[in-house]
Amino acid sequence: MDGAGEAVAPASASASATAVAAEEAGPEEEEHAEPHGPRPTDVVLTLLVRFAGDDPLPGITVDVVKTDKDDQPSPPVLQWIDTSEMSDGDVLQVELELEDMEYEDGDAFSVLLASTVPADARSNYREYAEAGR
Repeated sequence: MDGAGEAVAPASASASATAVAAEEAGPEEEEHAEPHGPRPTDVVLTLLVRFAGDDPLPGITVDVVKTDKDDQPSPPVLQWIDTSEMSDGDVLQVELELEDMEYEDGDAFSVLLASTVPADARSNYREYAEAGR
């Protein structure tokens, strides 16, 4: 081992140190302790979108999925990205801000672009509505 992980305490040591600190804390200190479990948090995701093609799209809808520490996915949050000004080969940096997401240490986010969308879900995807105009 190269020593990179030697300073990290084993999980059991971290848990017992936390328990000891909680026992030693007085009533005033307990009131100001950080809450455990999920908490509302604003999340900003930075994406790079690349366009390849001849016909510009008005935009795309991406599915943002949060997966908790137990690998349980949340329902997707649909986010619209305007791509109307993009030409073949363009790359656009986009920031998606998700407000008041329930977040807990160990959660992860993924952004998916569906290659096919079932007909009964297309009303949720703005590009399908705009393509029909």
